[in-house]
Amino acid sequence: MSELRPCPFCGNEPVVEGNLVACNNLNCPTHDNYWTDPMIFTCDQWNTRPIEDALRAQLAARDALMERLVEAGHLLCDYAILVSVDHPIGDGQMAINDKAAWEALVAEYRASKDGGGK
Repeated sequence: MSELRPCPFCGNEPVVEGNLVACNNLNCPTHDNYWTDPMIFTCDQWNTRPIEDALRAQLAARDALMERLVEAGHLLCDYAILVSVDHPIGDGQMAINDKAAWEALVAEYRASKDGGGK
């Protein structure tokens, strides 16, 4: 048996008897069914929370997208700095998605402006 999650309604730790699981909080909505319906409270079913798991997956995907957007925003800001000071971009053949080249140009620009800055 894997580790049991807290009660989905009140957050209390569950109590286990055999293969049955229940919340021992008397004020919890699950308390009305305390040990009476083993189909609802088997150990496997206790940890099955499809809505919660789907939301967690969506949040993880959102967080990954946000990281990518923040990174893109930083690159765009750095590009704006380069453009605003007419910094030469080499032979003009650098692709906009060439991250390493942009980072090198930004580092060079920042070093020239603040003596190796941050």
